[in-house]
This record gives sequence, structure tokens and C-alpha cells, in this order.
Amino acid sequence: MKAREGYRHGDMGLIKVKGLPEGLKASKGRVLMTGSGGNDHCFIGSGVFYPHEERTRDYIVVGYLVTNKNVKLTHVEHGEGKKDKKGLKYAPIAEGIYQVRNQTEKRHEAMEKVID
Repeated sequence: MKAREGYRHGDMGLIKVKGLPEGLKASKGRVLMTGSGGNDHCFIGSGVFYPHEERTRDYIVVGYLVTNKNVKLTHVEHGEGKKDKKGLKYAPIAEGIYQVRNQTEKRHEAMEKVID
């Protein structure tokens, strides 16, 4: 079974990429971004997040996530199954390098963040 090339996690998206841009510094934290509802999109397991803000014509990059085996995204609303004791849901992701994007909607006026 082929691994997915990307994931949508509410108003955050992960797009698999071949490598990291040069000059990035690893974050010691586990928060990838704070969603439109004020809830954090985080990860657990063996991974490293590299914050990097970039706006293109079509999307907003918030950083890069490098994952090994057994990494899961966490959030209070998005994931598989029931919430745990901390009120979180989990979504497993495949090993790889991902560009972390804030999902956007194109409108006639301007690019807008997705409100989930």
C-alpha cells in the first residue's frame, strides 16, 4: 500500500516534499500551528519541526516537519477515534518530510485562511 502524499488536518495541511530548505533551525516545541479556533495542531513521536514562514500566491507555509515511524498529529477536534483523557484525538502520519501549510481559500479580494 502506497503512503499518502499529504494530509489535511482541519485548517492545517501537510504536503510531502523531497527535502528541507537550507538554513532552517529546529524548534524544541511540538506545536506546528495554532488553528483558527485557538486550538494547537501538535505532533507526538520521533519528529522535528522547523518553523519557516513563507507566503506564496497559492498558499501559506508555516514550517517543515520531519517524521520517523510512529508520529501522530494531535488536536481536540481532528483525528481518528475517541478523544483520550487529555481531550485529544490522534492522526498517524507516514515517515517523511512535510511542508506544513495553513489551509487557504482564494477569494476575489485576497487569499484568506480557512476557518475550520
